[in-house]
Amino acid sequence: MKTEDKHIHRNLECENGHPLGSREVLQRVFYGPDGEILFYRTLPGGLPDIRCPVPGCGAQPKDPNP
Repeated sequence: MKTEDKHIHRNLECENGHPLGSREVLQRVFYGPDGEILFYRTLPGGLPDIRCPVPGCGAQPKDPNP
């Protein structure tokens, strides 16, 4: 299986579900034998170091991959 590490813009939410907008996330992309994308994994340290701006929240972003 072929893999590639890429910075990909993803719409993020905080751990409490508040939108954080589009941010660049370091992802490992896994490809099938025909070059189709099978799935993504967020690499350790791949999420931006931000906090939710909603008053009283301050949560970190959650992983955008299901």
